[in-house]
Amino acid sequence: MQKPVFVLGTLVLGLSLSACGGGTPAPQPQPAPQPKPAITLYQGVWGYAYDEGANGTIEQSGAALFVDEVQGGYGRVAVGAYSNEAQTRQGGALLGPISGTGRLEVAFTQDTSSNVRPYLVGQDSDNQLGSYQGHPIFAGLAGITDAAGNVLSTGAFVLVQVSTEKPATAQAQAALQQQANHLAAQRLSSGLAAQTLQTHPDFSTLQLNAAELLRR
Repeated sequence: MQKPVFVLGTLVLGLSLSACGGGTPAPQPQPAPQPKPAITLYQGVWGYAYDEGANGTIEQSGAALFVDEVQGGYGRVAVGAYSNEAQTRQGGALLGPISGTGRLEVAFTQDTSSNVRPYLVGQDSDNQLGSYQGHPIFAGLAGITDAAGNVLSTGAFVLVQVSTEKPATAQAQAALQQQANHLAAQRLSSGLAAQTLQTHPDFSTLQLNAAELLRR
């Protein structure tokens, strides 16, 4: 079966094949897969920032790159990877209707292993992208969790898109990540409206559904 594998040092999503059971099974005819769209859902580079307790201090920031999409139970969901600004934490990333129809939600994993464990989950305050300096933006409430899924803290969270392209070189990716980090931190530092933080994400369902999508 296919498992998602995220390559350390880059924000590139790949696939590896692992055998299930003993021996080599006879090949079975498979239906032709649906062609992928030329540009996948939310494709490109996004910057993120997290402010625990919405007190004006940014505790977490970095960038995410969405390069693929999957069909979930509630619609199309963007798939990619994220890295914090210090590049000491990397993992899988999802953006879309993860736990319910019409929702705009985000999920990051603890690391890049196939043992999918939650790290951050959140929901946009009005379940649709807004705009910040001409860039699409996700803004809402998120929770940081431990590897077991226990919510350790909640706070304001933003994702700002700076490019719809998949960077062709490491240098281009680094430049876009820097721009994305700056914009996300700038937006969050200016504060979010009180109603933005009144969202009540279903953290448990978000974690379960995100793990299921990434294990496909």
